[in-house]
Amino acid sequence: MQSTDPLFIQQQPATNSTSSTAVPCPNPDTLPPIGVFDSGIGGLSILRALLQTIPQRRFVYLADTAYAPYGERGDAYVIERSRTIARWMHDTQHTCGLVIACNTATAAAGSTLRNEYGESWPIVGVEPGIKPAAQLSQTGRIGIMATAGTLNSAKYQTLIRRIHDSTHIPLQLFPCPCDGLAEAIEHHRTEQIETLVERYAAQLKALSPDVVVLGCTHYPLIRDRIAQALPGIHILDTGAAVARHAQTVFSAGNGATTPPAISKTTSETPSLHVWTNETPALLSQALSRWLPGTPAQVHTWSS
Repeated sequence: MQSTDPLFIQQQPATNSTSSTAVPCPNPDTLPPIGVFDSGIGGLSILRALLQTIPQRRFVYLADTAYAPYGERGDAYVIERSRTIARWMHDTQHTCGLVIACNTATAAAGSTLRNEYGESWPIVGVEPGIKPAAQLSQTGRIGIMATAGTLNSAKYQTLIRRIHDSTHIPLQLFPCPCDGLAEAIEHHRTEQIETLVERYAAQLKALSPDVVVLGCTHYPLIRDRIAQALPGIHILDTGAAVARHAQTVFSAGNGATTPPAISKTTSETPSLHVWTNETPALLSQALSRWLPGTPAQVHTWSS
């Protein structure tokens, strides 16, 4: 059943037809699935974009909910969890590669995983869309809503320096660590979400940005509510851009050639398999809320 809570976006069902921009895939059933993971449900915002961009591909999504939230953990902790998940995706699910649908995990573990697996098993990550925000901004004043883990990461600091060196206008970046917001979204705590959105929106409005970047994959799930709290300000997330990049990376002929672990897709077999190390019913509810109409099988994962 879909949520009727106005705080949350009601998404349209993902289409099963191939979009005009999708990479031609004459035998999609013979290709191994694409792995996607997040600390919880936030990565569903990326998965939604992937399903819309390359609907002919199969996906394995893992919600590492028992160890969430990543954004309030140290780098060593997130790297170890990411390694465990990548190993499971590679060795057990035989995915052709991995999408890290989490800003914190990308910042902490993306480089480590790429070094360990190399080019034969591609890894796509996400990072705050500061470069497109700089191109969109008329004033150079940009707010960045993200977890403390993302904002404190070395990868984020490197990204900031790179953007400052390449931008056409002087930038003033206003990081806004949104403690507790991802966890509130994860557990669908509407009153807490309302309180936190108002708090962080007030902090940002006082700084007069003309663009605000959603630097956590949980936040696009309540994009409409954030936009309502920040009237007249462009709200930017990178889900579509990540999906387009993944479309190129995982086009036919790219990625590992390991046979797929999931049997050939038929009209009775969903092309989406979702795993969680928490109560499966909770993830099923999240799928109904964020990906309504998308056939999926939900499984329990222990690691």
